[in-house]
Amino acid sequence: WALALYFYYGFLDFERALTELDRVRVLQPHQAEAHAYRGFVLRRAGRPVEALQSLRQSLERDPRNAATIYELAATHAFLHQDLEADATCRRGLKTAPAVSDFRLQCLNFAVRVAGTSAPSLAAEREGSGDVAWLRYERALNEGRFADALQHLNRLSDDHFSEWAGAPPRAQLLGDLLRYQGDTAGAQHADRRAERELLERLKAYTNPSALVTNQAFARALLGQVYASLGRSSEAYAQAQRARELLPESRDRFYGPSLSEELVKIQLRLGETEAALNDYLKKQSSLEARD
Repeated sequence: WALALYFYYGFLDFERALTELDRVRVLQPHQAEAHAYRGFVLRRAGRPVEALQSLRQSLERDPRNAATIYELAATHAFLHQDLEADATCRRGLKTAPAVSDFRLQCLNFAVRVAGTSAPSLAAEREGSGDVAWLRYERALNEGRFADALQHLNRLSDDHFSEWAGAPPRAQLLGDLLRYQGDTAGAQHADRRAERELLERLKAYTNPSALVTNQAFARALLGQVYASLGRSSEAYAQAQRARELLPESRDRFYGPSLSEELVKIQLRLGETEAALNDYLKKQSSLEARD
């Protein structure tokens, strides 16, 4: 068991991690965690359908494990199985109603599956921070930047501190201020976001830090540099992020990092290059599917 985690977290060596997890499953067939971790590893190794099976096997042994239910929903979402993701997320709500990840995921899936009929679910959670986040995203997508700013200010710090893939509040604030024409305020917020991300990277320099966290922190830092007009630094961070976690190495998180180059190009005003890279990526995904 310890060797499986060593290969998985320490080296992202999925094949050796799977070998060790299979040994655990033989020796301890009723251990739910080994099946769950096998699902995580398979997902990142580019075998998401097998990952679903392992996650379900884990839940057969531990049906109330909130984390595994959440990861099963996320895997369905990765496969664009929105109805299954929504159903799994609702199962999570019944199992662990206090877990904010379930509430937020469920709201998002409801919107994707039910479209405009979803606000009834949001009304049930009127006072929750999860609804504030969903309303922030809606206002942002609809160009209602002043409303988005109000919803952003209502969010607790928990929404920005769970893992390295979450942008700092200051980064989102900078974007909103820029959309509203407040260039000086946006740059001030961006510089604060830069400091926060550099602090994150300091925490991720020790050998036990997850490569995944380092990669996502650098990707976010690249976006901030792009917003500040520091193009060479922005591209350098994006490149470093993709070197740490290329798609060939991680089929689950790697594609997200490949998208960072497109985001940086858009922030720098290089729209034609961004569109070309986006279309190339979509073509490669369709070919792989």
